[in-house]
Amino acid sequence: MKILHVITSLGPSGAERLMVDLLPKLKQLGIDVELLVYVGNGQPPEQFAALNNAGIPIHCFTKEWDIH
Repeated sequence: MKILHVITSLGPSGAERLMVDLLPKLKQLGIDVELLVYVGNGQPPEQFAALNNAGIPIHCFTKEWDIH
């Protein structure tokens, strides 16, 4: 099974912390997980390191989507 998780940031709170805690555990269970995250200032926060160390692929986008 492949799962792409999408989140607007990887800040230090709530849902963001859930991604950092949950994704490595899912990977350990044999689930193919990846993360798509918006990086507003272009600089990855420290949570990226934890996910990278766990072997979780992270895809980033930095421009806001213009949706009308």
